[in-house]
Amino acid sequence: EPRRAKETLGRVAPAAAATGAANAAAAPDAANADTPAATQFALPDGKSISVSAKICAELAEPLFQPTLVGEASGGAAQLVRDCIALRDRDGAFEQEGRSSTASWYGHIVVAGGSTCFPGYEARLKQELCLRAPKGANVTLALPPERKHAAWLGASILGSVSAMNQMWITKDEYDEIGPLVVHRKCF
Repeated sequence: EPRRAKETLGRVAPAAAATGAANAAAAPDAANADTPAATQFALPDGKSISVSAKICAELAEPLFQPTLVGEASGGAAQLVRDCIALRDRDGAFEQEGRSSTASWYGHIVVAGGSTCFPGYEARLKQELCLRAPKGANVTLALPPERKHAAWLGASILGSVSAMNQMWITKDEYDEIGPLVVHRKCF
């Protein structure tokens, strides 16, 4: 039931309202304007609990402020920025007068179940705009099937005949350990 609660109640507060866990949904804003002060949530046993708008916004806040749950990383926008900084610098996105870094910000595909929270797209775009180089046009692609993207990608990859030689059996893993991945897959 935690997943159902998260998917039903969770939403992302705008960056201005998310200055910390204590006030992540304290101020009314456009994203929370239609949200009642509290939402009723039905538990499997038939009981109902009331969940405040503040708690609903705090459910997703660790995606942008992982330190709230003891993680040292910089959150979703920082991870995207770090990935762009480490990209393959082959010049594939070089354009007249624009750095390739700026071009990468215009081609961001977002996937994963937690990206389906209401307000996620706006918050990620807002935070990326603060980190992007001057003149970069931040564009996010959020495919409708993004909640299941990892499973879809793995199922497609697993159906490719060339993958058969990379399959690892339980016996192989038990015998060799995690290094078998590097031996068979790279």
